[in-house]
Amino acid sequence: MKMTKEDYEKLKSSINSLFSITSLEDSKRLYIIKGYSMERFRWDCLHHSDFDTNRLYNYLNDKHIDTALRRITRT
Repeated sequence: MKMTKEDYEKLKSSINSLFSITSLEDSKRLYIIKGYSMERFRWDCLHHSDFDTNRLYNYLNDKHIDTALRRITRT
């Protein structure tokens, strides 16, 4: 993963603050039921977290960010 550990931990904390473990799993199931992809789920989590992605795009692309999102959301 190309994201720095510091940025990863901040992103993880920001996304995890949105969910309890139960609500994260429930939200994933709801996306599946509605026919949405897990990629959309991950990026919606990022956008709802209000994490400032500007600094990430100084050294990462969407694929790198998505790798971190996969680890955080376990999707």
